[in-house]
Amino acid sequence: MSRRPSFFSELRRRNVVRAGLLYVGVVWALSQGLAQILPVFDVPNWVVRAFVVFGIAGFPFWLVFAWLYEFTPDGLKRESDVPPDASIARHTGRKLDFAIIGVLALAVVLLVTDRWLRPAATTTTAAAINNKSIAVLPFENLSDEKSNAYFAEGIQDEILTRLAKIGALRVISRTSTQQYASKPGNLSEIARQLGVANILEGSVQKAGDAVRINVQLIRASNDAHLWADIYDRKLENLFTVQSEVATAIAAQLQAQLSGDERKELETPVTTNQQAHDAWLRAIVLFNRAGSEIPVGVEQSIVQLKIATQADPQFAAAWALMSRANGSQYFQQFDHTAPRAAAAKSALDRAIALAPSSLDTQLASGYYQYWIEQDFPKALQIFGDIVARDPNNVEAISALGYIARRQGRAADAMRYMDQATDLDPRNPTLITEAAWTHGFLRDYKGKLRLVERALDLQPNDGNLIGTKAQSLLELDRLDDCVAVLRDVQPDGAYQQLVLAIRLVAYITHDFAAASAQLTPMLQRIDTAPVSTMPLTQRALYASIVGEMQLRAGDSTHGMPMLRRAEAQLLQLQRDEPGNFLSQLELANTQSLLGEYERAIATINQAIESTPRTKDALFGPLLEEMRARIQARHGETDAPIAALTQLLQTNYAAGVTRFKMQRDIDWESLRNDPRFQALLRDPK
Repeated sequence: MSRRPSFFSELRRRNVVRAGLLYVGVVWALSQGLAQILPVFDVPNWVVRAFVVFGIAGFPFWLVFAWLYEFTPDGLKRESDVPPDASIARHTGRKLDFAIIGVLALAVVLLVTDRWLRPAATTTTAAAINNKSIAVLPFENLSDEKSNAYFAEGIQDEILTRLAKIGALRVISRTSTQQYASKPGNLSEIARQLGVANILEGSVQKAGDAVRINVQLIRASNDAHLWADIYDRKLENLFTVQSEVATAIAAQLQAQLSGDERKELETPVTTNQQAHDAWLRAIVLFNRAGSEIPVGVEQSIVQLKIATQADPQFAAAWALMSRANGSQYFQQFDHTAPRAAAAKSALDRAIALAPSSLDTQLASGYYQYWIEQDFPKALQIFGDIVARDPNNVEAISALGYIARRQGRAADAMRYMDQATDLDPRNPTLITEAAWTHGFLRDYKGKLRLVERALDLQPNDGNLIGTKAQSLLELDRLDDCVAVLRDVQPDGAYQQLVLAIRLVAYITHDFAAASAQLTPMLQRIDTAPVSTMPLTQRALYASIVGEMQLRAGDSTHGMPMLRRAEAQLLQLQRDEPGNFLSQLELANTQSLLGEYERAIATINQAIESTPRTKDALFGPLLEEMRARIQARHGETDAPIAALTQLLQTNYAAGVTRFKMQRDIDWESLRNDPRFQALLRDPK
């Protein structure tokens, strides 16, 4: 009588043990490989964890499968259906042995990689992340009235501002943190994106005159709660909470405070309830508007006036009012003497009240930069601010902007890199860094940064327009046209409109550009005048009129250009130093056939803003003069200008690709000197 084989001998015969070892080895090797590869593509860690969980869950099913089925020369069959003399289980076992050896070899390679390469990189990253670095996420608004959202955002901004004044801390700017949810679940991933070790979360609940502020400090690497507190206050006693929170966080992170820092933290911006409420509204409006949305900046000025009327000693509000007015002046939204005077008056009040405060110093730096155009003095002020407050992104970026205007390209990029390190997910700052690359004619670098910013704000029209211009600068005309094909401008994004005009110059398809832009101007004309500054309305009228005229529609084009000319002349009377409106006025006069007036206008702009004063925009004015001259049959002067401009770094500089196709250079194309420029590799 034959002896029945034991269970364990049957496991070996059926290769169940080998199959199990192979399964474990494959799952382990794959999980190690995924753990090393997926972070390169910013895939979250839960994907690897899910793979391991499914792998473990599938192990019993695999063992059952190995027990019940056997490989045969005729394919896979149930083990019970295979005659003993037809079984090739032993041969299959040898193949499984080789497979196991191969998987084990791969596992060793991955283990070495994981132990030696990844830990080294992790150590480097960990060393680069300062343990005293922190990001303040948006505070959750728990108030029953959702209109109180400004209150939670304002409180968060005040706490962040105070933290940023502590030199021993590295504090990420609000623009990079504001895009996240109030209480996200993936703190470690957010910390990795921002390059910080600690996260501050909070909530604000306002009911009547009672306020509850709940804050908690979290170590992002392990979700450990380092500190938490709840502050219950009446509105009239709210003014010191922000300083208390900042001081407590500094203590938890062992950040030493200097005497000046402690004094600045302990001094509330105001102790007037009405002024404080208006202040919270103002900083939220100003922050949301940035410097490129004039209506939002104007709304913040209204709130700042309320704040300073309620508390005339409110130095920080006076300082911000100076900056808000200066922004409107500098951005050419209201480049008038009264606007400059308003900025100066508010600054004088801030200096009289708190001459050494960082808020006042920042306003002083911007006044010298934006209004006085005294770059050396502005550089000194901003440099002093950074020495006191290494987290001050505004001062650092301002140093970069001024360096750019002075033509100091390397310094500009160094400052922009510092600023984006502290504000790594700020689309506006990334865009400015991109424009700096463009200023250096590093168009690949410019496009790379623009696409990074578009990942953060994919629907931003200024970014879309800048991407189109970058593609054109890289000679990628088809890609450029594709980016702009389906956009419908509403006038909110000026770079988008300028990009459409530029592409029309290159493709000569002015009818398409006219069809794209005319509805935009019609909508603007039906909106209240106060919603858009005259500067933008005049620019858009000029561009639409030009597209219509060049498309052969003089019936609409000429009256539109006349309208633009009247608006631009009004701007020149009101804002004689507005060189951008001078540039557009000269362009409009040229299109209207008023050559002498156009040349006089552009010469005046070049005289007031020469390249020696403004390396960024001065050469752009020279390019416009060359365009006007070429349109009216001149050759010597525009070719001489282009020869120099091709070797000059400036905003949206002329390139050989543009010269080959731009309609304004059509009259020069057969000139041997022009052809020589196109062939010259330098």
